[in-house]
Amino acid sequence: MIAQPRQKIVEVIMKRSLPVESEQRQSRRTDMHANNSAFVSQAFADNRESAMSQRQLKALMVNSPQSIAQRLFKHQLHNSARTQAHREILSGRTVGTVQRSGYQRQPDQLQVLQLQSDPQMLMQFKKITATAPSLGSLEKKEFNNWVHFNIQMSGDSRMAVAGVKLANQNETRNNYYNGLIVSVPKNTDHEESTDADYVDKKLYGLLSTHSVKDKTEVYATSASNPHDSRQEALGTWENRFNKEPRVYQTGKIEKLINEYEKFKSDKSLKDTLIADYGHDDVETGLGGKMKALNSAGNAVLWFKGDPAESGAINSLQTAKTEHWLSAGAGNKIISKIAKEKKFAIAGSLTGSMEGALSANLTSENRFTADKLSEAGYNNLGKQYGFFNQYSDKMTHFGGRSGHLEPIAAMGIKTVYFEEEGNSQAGRTVGMGKNNAMSKVVVSGVGGLSGVVSKALSWMKPDGKYYGGKRGPSVDQVTLMDNIVHQWLKLDVSVVVGNAQRKDFYEKFVAKTAGDDQHKQDKNKSLSENSAHFKDQLNKAGHHDLTALEGGVLSDGDVDKIVKSF
Repeated sequence: MIAQPRQKIVEVIMKRSLPVESEQRQSRRTDMHANNSAFVSQAFADNRESAMSQRQLKALMVNSPQSIAQRLFKHQLHNSARTQAHREILSGRTVGTVQRSGYQRQPDQLQVLQLQSDPQMLMQFKKITATAPSLGSLEKKEFNNWVHFNIQMSGDSRMAVAGVKLANQNETRNNYYNGLIVSVPKNTDHEESTDADYVDKKLYGLLSTHSVKDKTEVYATSASNPHDSRQEALGTWENRFNKEPRVYQTGKIEKLINEYEKFKSDKSLKDTLIADYGHDDVETGLGGKMKALNSAGNAVLWFKGDPAESGAINSLQTAKTEHWLSAGAGNKIISKIAKEKKFAIAGSLTGSMEGALSANLTSENRFTADKLSEAGYNNLGKQYGFFNQYSDKMTHFGGRSGHLEPIAAMGIKTVYFEEEGNSQAGRTVGMGKNNAMSKVVVSGVGGLSGVVSKALSWMKPDGKYYGGKRGPSVDQVTLMDNIVHQWLKLDVSVVVGNAQRKDFYEKFVAKTAGDDQHKQDKNKSLSENSAHFKDQLNKAGHHDLTALEGGVLSDGDVDKIVKSF
């Protein structure tokens, strides 16, 4: 008999403490009391004043406007369109699968809650993983094509990214998946960005240009130095393209491109590149200058200054010292171009290169990376689009590197030089059915830094070559001996031996104390090794580097190059 008055007291108190609750919620609470009258009678048997006050305070806290607003916000977030979309993306995938895709390692329950409550976690936690993905984790669909490149292979990456975009654009069947795998050295600093953001920045916006950012997986090798990281990564994915899931190295990407061009698509690599790179609807001032040179037989000469010196960013440039076209070699090529022909200068230049090229460099023929950026072509895709739109009738010439591959793939005549004796000199060149790339084989290299990288890597001060892994291959010996023969201006009948190589070393690679002073350090950057060699030259009294660079290509080499235009 006492329980009923107590129940009414409680209801009055609850009504006073819940002025902001909806009628629907109050109705549900009344139904709950009716269905559980026995429980309520027992629960409120304690009618002490202290107990009553405690219950009132608890009710006020739980049902305060702030608490109700918080519950409402959580409900809205949990059922938002973005969250629902991400649930669909993750449907059928276990937490383990999500983690293998690159999400930060966390307790399973915590990770599920985070992914459900905050969709942005999907990108925030997609960081560089500590190990290479397993083959099982690459099986996204029935048929899986992945393309791998190491972040050091910046030239090759251009075609890797473009090839995946071609496959994605032309693959209409739902059972195919095409993606990128990018390996980076251990301890790569990427704290302020996600994995795809980091790679996109390193590749001057290529992932964004080709819209493959969301299909890119990034992992760290066990090696921290760039050279060993590259070698390890290439070994990890060697010969993995023969069965599902297929992983193509950048050197094998042509097979994937051919597959989609010939059998599965109505668009070519050329079509994809031109569409992604874009074009100017209204001709720009810089575009007009290039257009004035755009005639068959005229050349675009691609130079490469040390990026550490030139400050070049978002630029079209080669990656390896032995492939750079130097100011000295460039001036020599220009001197043999017929007077009625015109040329443009592209790539990146250091201050010293600008000075050395000053007689041949004008505001009308300079289209280097810094000038392109100033004119609004501030990422790699826009720069390629510029050259496609305004220089498609010219011949583009530069060193052996992937930086010229996209230009050739768009059907623009492209020539690159390959040093004799290089193990890759016999390889086929160009990608896609519209590619227009050819090569000339020369006896030297394109610049002074190319000579240093060879001399410091393989040769001892006494003219002998190192043995074992540090020493050169048979092809590399041929290359180095060609350089020695050329720089010493030896008679054609002279066979290069230890005496000639020692003479070369003493004249062009100064001796210093200690066995390690003449090494090219693989843990150092190309610019650091180059600076070391230039310091050596200065100690030996060879201050005029431009004059030395003028001899890296022989007259015969230059004649072959100019004829190729």
